[in-house]
Amino acid sequence: GYCASACVTEGSAPTATPTTAPVAPTDSIPGIVVRPNTPVYANPSTSAQQIGVLVSDARVNVCAVQGEWALIELSGNYGYCQVINLGPEEVLSEYVTGTVLQNCAVYSDPRTNSTQYFMLTSGSKVNIHFVAGDWAFVSQNGNYGYCASACVTEGSAPTATPDPTLPVSIPGIVVTETLDVYEQPSTSANKLGTILYGTIVNVMGISGDWAYIELNGHYGFCAVAALMPYGGTIPTPTPSQTPGGTTPGEGYYWETFSATVIASGVKFYASDSTSAASVDVPLGTNVTVGAYNTQWAYVDISGVKGFIQISGLSRGEYGELKSGSSGSAVQSLETALLMLGYLDSNPGTSYTSYTEAAVRLFQQACGMSQTGIADQATQRVLYGGHAPSSDLLNHTYSSGDSGTNVGRIQLRLLALGYLSKTASVDGDYGTNTANAVRLFQQANGLTVNGSVNSSTLRLLYSPSAAPLPDGQMPADQGGTGGGGKEPDGTGQSNNSTTMVDGLKSTTSSYSSSMSDAEKYEYVIYVAQNQLGKPYVYGATGTSSYDCSGLTYYSFRQIGVTLPRTAQSQGYDDDFRQVSSVSDLQRGDLVFFNTVSDSDQCDHTGIYLGDGWFIHASSGSGRVVVSTLASGYYNRVFSWGRRVL
Repeated sequence: GYCASACVTEGSAPTATPTTAPVAPTDSIPGIVVRPNTPVYANPSTSAQQIGVLVSDARVNVCAVQGEWALIELSGNYGYCQVINLGPEEVLSEYVTGTVLQNCAVYSDPRTNSTQYFMLTSGSKVNIHFVAGDWAFVSQNGNYGYCASACVTEGSAPTATPDPTLPVSIPGIVVTETLDVYEQPSTSANKLGTILYGTIVNVMGISGDWAYIELNGHYGFCAVAALMPYGGTIPTPTPSQTPGGTTPGEGYYWETFSATVIASGVKFYASDSTSAASVDVPLGTNVTVGAYNTQWAYVDISGVKGFIQISGLSRGEYGELKSGSSGSAVQSLETALLMLGYLDSNPGTSYTSYTEAAVRLFQQACGMSQTGIADQATQRVLYGGHAPSSDLLNHTYSSGDSGTNVGRIQLRLLALGYLSKTASVDGDYGTNTANAVRLFQQANGLTVNGSVNSSTLRLLYSPSAAPLPDGQMPADQGGTGGGGKEPDGTGQSNNSTTMVDGLKSTTSSYSSSMSDAEKYEYVIYVAQNQLGKPYVYGATGTSSYDCSGLTYYSFRQIGVTLPRTAQSQGYDDDFRQVSSVSDLQRGDLVFFNTVSDSDQCDHTGIYLGDGWFIHASSGSGRVVVSTLASGYYNRVFSWGRRVL
């Protein structure tokens, strides 16, 4: 018959204590710690005594595995750690050396709302252990994690072209006045910068209307129509103006336009040479350009003519934005200010007092006049690729702290719904603030500790920060980071890894002679024993699951083989469709439309009754119990399916 797999193990039962060897080392297999600061416990429980911490890349002997726990040995000491923190040495010792194509974050799991471990720098070397779809499992300097597979490539040469048609790079020249370069071959992708007329680039590949180019060790995509093959000379149009004073040499394109200094430390030279006499030019200084080539701009600053390196200037055209302005330009401005840590509200299309305050903070950090108006110079610096981040992002915050930055963090939590009262924005990091941070960390898949560290700050000041989930109370109304109580009388906490007795199944064994109702109870019993296990895309147990993997595994225990995906389960007409939440019965499958497309079944779970269901949640990062009686899952509910 069937029993819980966590209750049995092959061979003799391990009886480990921190000091007694339960299994001879010859019976172990080597493993590698892949997560930093992995705790080791005296017993297989996070509530047990913690007896040590393992650093990333530490080598251990794995003596036994039971469910989500591993019994390990290191230097004669024994203890338990969670299996998810380990990888087999024979697999992780095999890798290919690759190159990082662009700066990117490395996460604990293959999802952007998991814990961010460290950053990969463009051009650095990285060990690529395996690639699965959009994600690569990599290591660098003894640290492991997942990054976007598009950010790394095997070997040292960039090969990430959309559809390379050129065996080697060829030189090309920009023949339009300005040329925008993007991170991906789409104008809706992240804009990396702007290249001026006459710039020479290396064309690595061409696909349709897009070229994959390299310039000074940086890579990106631009329009093919803006380039021409470069044969050693720069096309020179008819001069519109010949500058006076010291005249630039040959190869300059003559054109008069305004530009702004967009980086700190930019110098104004007497001639187009870095060895010439020079003085520093403040960030945000407006200049008049009279001529330029691929490296230098011939400029006029208050009647004095000289040269500035072109990389320190921007000629982007931006309309002035101020109080009363609205539209997509305002939203782009607010998004950029948010990501740099200056805006505390949520980006929108209206220029509010929060926008003005953020612009003033940004101008202050740049040493510019603090007008609160996003004029052309301010936006050129903001979008120029060298904009300074707010000092707020350079620190960590915890209970007992106070000051302006704490007040700003409270404002951000207020904007996202984790605080609800303006009186809570008092600049003092007290209980309400700590609980609000816990709620935020829980909803965004971060380590829940109530302190604002760098990973919490980065996500807090990000457009992807998740607001307070429906059904949970803000911290200053009683929310504590453990899930708000639902008003249905069951006492069950929303998005919780524990289940109240009223929803639990006590049917702990299975027989084919059971009634359908009894079989459903056993399915629920199997599912409730998976609570707290991590969400991993594509996993079907027993240490991790995705949403349809949990339902597939649970019904498999009563001999029912469901289709493997949420979509195929939801559209399987072999099972009776239940259209209304009010008609659902305990044990029914429930389906949700969580992605804006034609497919109505993107997520699934098992209904428990009283408006609750159990599911493997990518948002929570584990198997949890959630409500569909109200809030988000009620809004996106599609239908149910009665399997038996």
